[in-house]
Amino acid sequence: MSPQLFTPSRWLDSTSVIDLKHQSVIANTCIKDSWPEYEMWAKFRGEEYGCRYAEAFVHLSTAGSIKWPENPVPGLWSSGLNLVDE
Repeated sequence: MSPQLFTPSRWLDSTSVIDLKHQSVIANTCIKDSWPEYEMWAKFRGEEYGCRYAEAFVHLSTAGSIKWPENPVPGLWSSGLNLVDE
């Protein structure tokens, strides 16, 4: 978790759900030891926003859209699940 070149443009007050976030981080065995760092950043972003805990985001604006190609096999999901009765 590194804030390199991260300048947020949106903040969200997460004070009311910080206990739930703590429980979810502790439940994840891959990141459970990172809770002190998560809490530190939440407090830091909270100070920026003017509350106790906050999350920060960058709003991205897109200039265009992409047209998705037609599905070449309409009866199949990308997972290979066949939806057509044969």
